[in-house]
Amino acid sequence: MGDFSAAILSDKLEDAVDYVRVSEDVLAYADGAKNELLESLLRDIVGICLEYDQVDHVRAKVEKEYLPFDFRAVGVEIEATR
Repeated sequence: MGDFSAAILSDKLEDAVDYVRVSEDVLAYADGAKNELLESLLRDIVGICLEYDQVDHVRAKVEKEYLPFDFRAVGVEIEATR
């Protein structure tokens, strides 16, 4: 979430969050991440998202599938505001 009024009026990518760039940044980080816990991985991902000026609120969720016990998946969700 953030202030997207300029993007709404201009219809220009430079006034909006470039979601391709955000996803590339997140994937690049996650690909080399050494986090032991989903919680700290997600904290770092939320931090990356909040680095963008247009973003002032983030809600992110990560799930781990293929667990060695009888659950479909476990996950963590974090919400942060700057």
